Amino acid sequence: MKNSSKIILGIVAIAIIVLVVLAVTKKPKQVGTEGTVKVGASLALTGDAVVWGEAEKNSIEMAVDEINKKGGMNGKKIELVIDDMKSSNQGSVASVSKLINIDKVDYILGPTWSDSYQGGLPLSEQYNKLFLIPSATVTTIHTDTQFFKNVFSTYYRTDYQGRNYLNVTGKENVKTIYMLVQNDPYYVDFTNYIRARAKELGIAVTFDTVPAHTVDFRTKLIDIKNKKPDMVLVGFGSDQEYHALYQQRMELGLQDVPFYNSELIAEFGPKTEYKELLKNTFYVGFEPIPDDFAKKYKERFNTDPVFAASIAYDTVYILKKTFENTDGTTDVMRNYLETNTFDTITFGSTGFDKIHGVKETKLDLFGYDSELGDYKIIKQ
Repeated sequence: MKNSSKIILGIVAIAIIVLVVLAVTKKPKQVGTEGTVKVGASLALTGDAVVWGEAEKNSIEMAVDEINKKGGMNGKKIELVIDDMKSSNQGSVASVSKLINIDKVDYILGPTWSDSYQGGLPLSEQYNKLFLIPSATVTTIHTDTQFFKNVFSTYYRTDYQGRNYLNVTGKENVKTIYMLVQNDPYYVDFTNYIRARAKELGIAVTFDTVPAHTVDFRTKLIDIKNKKPDMVLVGFGSDQEYHALYQQRMELGLQDVPFYNSELIAEFGPKTEYKELLKNTFYVGFEPIPDDFAKKYKERFNTDPVFAASIAYDTVYILKKTFENTDGTTDVMRNYLETNTFDTITFGSTGFDKIHGVKETKLDLFGYDSELGDYKIIKQ
């Protein structure tokens, strides 16, 4: 009986040792070790941001097709799942939640305009998912009171853009600025930077906001006419708003006052209906999209790429490099993104700074050329 007990105890002891050894030596399961790697794209396919969302969709699909044709990421094909975040906070939450809980994606690209529509971002923490966002400035997402450790922005920072606008003030002897922007987190962030820096430079700033979808700017424009600022900075979210503003600006005889815009205005420069409206208007943005990319984009989609297009394309390749050099888990990939550089067609070689935005990028001043019927770089 004693011998039997000893045998049983010996077997139990051996079993426990084996289990301990297995627990210690077992490696964490890599993402994508079986089948495909599921990548979710939460994009604005309807609503105010649809032009950017469609551009992101096209570029992401193009990059995924290229990668899959060459064997995928570490031999695993990308399974792309796209969902409409509807250019809204509620849509962002619903879209990201669906991609994570129903579609079971491994990573998220987007949501579009997450600086304006931040609703889905907390889910990156709740589910420990990596988010790479091609069309949102990180300084609006990550602030003194808010930081999502798994969220990275591949778009340029608001403060870099603001600095370039203020560079113009010194060269043009600007002493007064009138800011008129949509009441939106992105523009609030941009405005706060301009106002703080302008104060340091001794520039007086008048600041006013309008609700989204405003189409009557006459009262604001009359105020601008009366105050006679050296520079006007404006920012809105749609074609409808910009066209109304500039139509009314022309009617009120304000075309001699320089108006500086968000980069969104570049979408409308080539449009015939803007040709007589954009005299003396400018914006700050990065250099034109590389010709090779623009050519293959237009050949495939029969339209020219807009801002977010090349960045969305780069974002997929940033994900690819990160996945291929890690085990695919969120924590390890996050560390890799924080400590490595990436070759991109938009910014050249770049990496991420301490708040997970792309490191400082070269931006240029663009002015509207009536003969060209579009914006072109102005040498500063």
